Amino acid sequence: MSLRLRCLSVASATLSLVSFSHAQSKPGAAGEEAVVLDAFSVKAGAYNGYNALQSSSGTRVAVDIKSMPFTLDVVPMEIWNDFSVQAFNQQEALSSIPGVSATENNGQFNLRGIQNGAVTGGTFFLQDGFLRMGRIDQSNVERVEVLKGPAAAIYGKNLPGGIINVISKTAKQRPEYEVEVQGGGLDFYRVGLNTTGPLIPGKLAYRFDVATSHEQAFEELRSNRVKNISGQLAWDVTRNTKVSVQYDYNDEFRGGRDGLDEAVIKTGAVYQGLAWNFQNYRHNLNTSGGVTYSTFKNKQATLNAVSRLNDAMTLRVSSSWHAYHLETLRGAGQWDPITNRVWNRRPDFGSEDRNGHAINADLLSKFTLLGLQHDLLTTADFVRDQRELGPTSRLNTTKYSVAAGFPTAGYLKEFDAAGQDPNPYPPISDFTALYRDQNSINLTKGVLVNDRVTLVPDTLIVSLGGRRDTVNQANRDLFARTGNDSKISATTVQSGVNYNLTSAATLYGSYSTSFSPQTTLAPNGQPFPNQEGRGYDLGVKTDLIGKRLFFTATYFNLVFDNIVQQGTDPLTNTTIFYLSGSTKSKGAELSLGGRLWDALTLRVALSRVDAELGGNLGANAVLNGLPPRSVAEWNHGTLLKYDFNQGALKGAFVGTNVIAQSNIRYSDSTAGARHRVRVPGWARFDFNAGYKWKSNGNRWSHQVSVALKNAFDIEYAYGTGPSQGNPRQVILRYSLLFR
Repeated sequence: MSLRLRCLSVASATLSLVSFSHAQSKPGAAGEEAVVLDAFSVKAGAYNGYNALQSSSGTRVAVDIKSMPFTLDVVPMEIWNDFSVQAFNQQEALSSIPGVSATENNGQFNLRGIQNGAVTGGTFFLQDGFLRMGRIDQSNVERVEVLKGPAAAIYGKNLPGGIINVISKTAKQRPEYEVEVQGGGLDFYRVGLNTTGPLIPGKLAYRFDVATSHEQAFEELRSNRVKNISGQLAWDVTRNTKVSVQYDYNDEFRGGRDGLDEAVIKTGAVYQGLAWNFQNYRHNLNTSGGVTYSTFKNKQATLNAVSRLNDAMTLRVSSSWHAYHLETLRGAGQWDPITNRVWNRRPDFGSEDRNGHAINADLLSKFTLLGLQHDLLTTADFVRDQRELGPTSRLNTTKYSVAAGFPTAGYLKEFDAAGQDPNPYPPISDFTALYRDQNSINLTKGVLVNDRVTLVPDTLIVSLGGRRDTVNQANRDLFARTGNDSKISATTVQSGVNYNLTSAATLYGSYSTSFSPQTTLAPNGQPFPNQEGRGYDLGVKTDLIGKRLFFTATYFNLVFDNIVQQGTDPLTNTTIFYLSGSTKSKGAELSLGGRLWDALTLRVALSRVDAELGGNLGANAVLNGLPPRSVAEWNHGTLLKYDFNQGALKGAFVGTNVIAQSNIRYSDSTAGARHRVRVPGWARFDFNAGYKWKSNGNRWSHQVSVALKNAFDIEYAYGTGPSQGNPRQVILRYSLLFR
């Protein structure tokens, strides 16, 4: 029997045992309420305007955010709907969260100045607590939760910046049918359909979500397209046991790249990027090259079973399966500003496949011991992830040679400023020089024990926990005919305290550690030591104006050690990896939000991040003391929405969204002093207005709105590319909800 089948058998057996134990009790009467004792699910309506009151990501159990000793922020989908935020526009997707900034328009982020990437590992998305590959469309998303700092190690291996956990919508017993249509500038459109309701009233409910989105962007050969289908069944087995199964399919295409070119010039002793002479830069020529596209196909299925075993214990058993396929044609574009043409440096074609499964078991026990209330969480996790890189091929250097009219063997002319496009996507048959074919299997087993103890009722809560993970890695380089097997283990700790100064103000603090196993080998063929993180939070959370306004202020201090750098061996001219020191990051975060006078919704995010590189940087010692690339010292976001609740304008609303950041460092390359180049800071303004009304006895809910994005048409860039921000864009949205 395969390992996957064994894991699923364990999950099924556990579920059967739980269901059988409850089947012995008297079933509820017809029409009786569904499960109401799910300690792992956030309550419906646990929001105040754009702000959430509860979360399940910080502790893996649904609790009030105010009572968590960690820093956690939640973005409800209402924000995305009001301001027409799209799944493929990551720069604005989480702009209302302090300490978070996108690195590219591809789903990766910097959290608190901690970078992610192919070498260091990523600040990966989770969906409902499981690793999620590829883009996540908002069609089946309830909210996005961001857990800051190494406390995120409660989910296992991770970087110390934290995690982003996307929470799915759930099936409902009350029927709902919703249609959404959006369209606007840059050839943008989005169509979505959402429906949920009972299949067997009081017992079995379903949910179905489907959406398709497209945006052409303002450059030649750059576009994004996302298609998503999701289905869910939720079965109330008994009053105390609920089972749900969900399937997601995501199909994404990204054509062209949105990064700025790397041309730099020297002005006196200061190096400046040509790309950042913004008044003369923006045009329709994609200076990063058009011979780049990626197609992503992601399939994911999850099974979740929750049961209240007795008055003290609740058990959740979850399992997930994923299959992910990526095909990429890519090359580093080089723009010649004299001829205004773009050439592509040795494009290559490759594929990546990932598949695997995971199973989690969480047991929550509530009991009193020695007069103290305990909430004890015991967790066991198993994850298997297989990754196949390749085969990857480079362009045929004979066919694309100087003799054939190309500047250098293997280079490909793409297009020029007139929009000419002789051959942007050469046939795959022309890629014949194999240079990569790798396979790796990663098995992770982890156990977590975490206890929240109420020392003084309504005043003092202490949390203390630890986690032990074992990682088995098998790496095979099929091209080089080499391989390596390794076994890595690590213990991490999580601790925190909440002290209620008053009923409205809580002081909190935490200290946690994290780890992430290396995915590359040292020159001696052995794994590098684990990447390790540690850090603490100190802050205050307050309720103001009768719990209408919420304020959080946090100071954090993080250390990220054993980072691996990719470089070139000066003797053999081959790619090597080496330990490159550490990143230290400290700073402050402020968030303010709530709903005032039942009319004004407010959300303000402000963060300052003081991050710097240090340690053994080897040949890159010149980077010591500099901030990591793409990390802004200041980030700011302000959301305002005013609803007209009475008078002639009743039903109308207006809003504004301000996103701003300070300048960022462009590159780690010391060639041409690129490491000194700075991308200027910027401030972008979005506005929206709309109208809501009901018809047919209030069963039909309509909403029409218009969003003006980048209203003042500023030119700006962000991230490691860095990526170019879109010009001014108008988007119209209409939604119809029937209940």
